[in-house]
Amino acid sequence: FLPTWLFLLWNIIFFFWPNVVLSKLFFPPDHNFSHDSKERFVHTMDKFPIEIMTMWLKMVSSESILTVYHVCREWRRLCINNVTFNHINMSDYPIKIQRHMVDNLLHNVKSVCFEDFYLSYIIGEQMMMIPFFEKFKNLSAINLYGYVHPLIHIIQNKNLTWLKLRWCDLRELKKISVCTKLTHLEIMGSSAGSRRQNMDGLTPIFRHCKLTHLSLHLLKITDKLMEDLSPTLLHLELFRTHMITDTTLTHITERCPLLTHFYNLMFSYLWSIL
Repeated sequence: FLPTWLFLLWNIIFFFWPNVVLSKLFFPPDHNFSHDSKERFVHTMDKFPIEIMTMWLKMVSSESILTVYHVCREWRRLCINNVTFNHINMSDYPIKIQRHMVDNLLHNVKSVCFEDFYLSYIIGEQMMMIPFFEKFKNLSAINLYGYVHPLIHIIQNKNLTWLKLRWCDLRELKKISVCTKLTHLEIMGSSAGSRRQNMDGLTPIFRHCKLTHLSLHLLKITDKLMEDLSPTLLHLELFRTHMITDTTLTHITERCPLLTHFYNLMFSYLWSIL
């Protein structure tokens, strides 16, 4: 057996050295290519303009938003001062983290979702809703589940176009009519405090908002209420809506000439109007 030093020398001579010689022959160094010019070809994330960085960061998924703040100081500074995140589900984070994000981290948000309020009501997650809407008043989409506070806190968002309410307090539903840009409305049930409340609050919404998508689940909907349906409706869904008769079908036909989809689970049939 060869000694170790001789074995290493053998590898250097027959493997390493030919590669070095060949690389020098076929790829000679460019002495005119300075170190500064090399750095200009190194495209790191920090070299991009703020506008490009902001465009990328705003598309981060909800569960990854907090991670972005810990990547580097530059990203943290951009998120705090410039980035408007497309969507955030506040239920992805513990209540203490939510408070810190609203107070110190989030610059702006387009869409928000609050879920699992019944499960976390004791620890005060619902109370984060009020400071959130007091800070962010330019939301375009809101998704609430089990929110028992008055809906007056969300009507400050004049650019609201998409709203989903599941088991929320609907006693101030009519005030949503001030969000005249609203086009998509989904309501499922109502909280215990407003369960006996009629749905007359939908009337001003029908009259002042140009709704294109309307979905009503487990609500007390009357024939009189459906007389004021938005004529701009394209998609209408009624699931287990009580107190309506065939008269409602007449109102829908007369009021919604643009309707392309109508689904009524109570009568168990589907209409597709071409």
